[in-house]
Amino acid sequence: MAKEASQSIKGLVFDAEKHKYYLNGEELISVTTVLRHAGLFSYYGSDGGMAADRGTNIHLVTDLYDKNVLDMTKIENPLIAPLECWKKFRSDTKLEVLDSEQPVCNVLYRYAGMLDRRVMLNGREAVIDIKSGIQTSWHSIQTILYAKCFDRPLRRFCLYLGDSAYKLVPHDNDQEDWAVARACLTIVAWKKKVGALKS
Repeated sequence: MAKEASQSIKGLVFDAEKHKYYLNGEELISVTTVLRHAGLFSYYGSDGGMAADRGTNIHLVTDLYDKNVLDMTKIENPLIAPLECWKKFRSDTKLEVLDSEQPVCNVLYRYAGMLDRRVMLNGREAVIDIKSGIQTSWHSIQTILYAKCFDRPLRRFCLYLGDSAYKLVPHDNDQEDWAVARACLTIVAWKKKVGALKS
């Protein structure tokens, strides 16, 4: 199933079955691939991927909630608490959701990813990445990669959804984060060139 981007990049398509991004037929490197193959994190930890699966499900229910199509009778118990935290965050901040779970790409650096949220928060446009785990240093590199898919400066945040509360963390060190992100992109581009980029 392909999903076209709402971003103003014509020809950008996300293939959900393959979990790959294409721009006018050319496969782009994903943000996750950039971070993983540059050594910033390992996709599967000691839990065998259960945390990743939980995070995926939290993204799904918050997305459905934002689109007013969520059936609460079908929500599994472990997802109720983080969903309530998301609802409280929305109520507390009165943010406006502009895009939810939309593919974006950087044409110059040839990468793409699924942006959790593009919002208006306190009168400024921002990107938010929703997390269900602990705060980690590489998260700011992830948000700068998303932010640099746009032709204008956007604020960046990670929102951590817990079992009883949320934590919104701003990422304001654009210059340093982008330098690190570009280094990651260089490493991954080299791996791709020499055939060392494995999924």
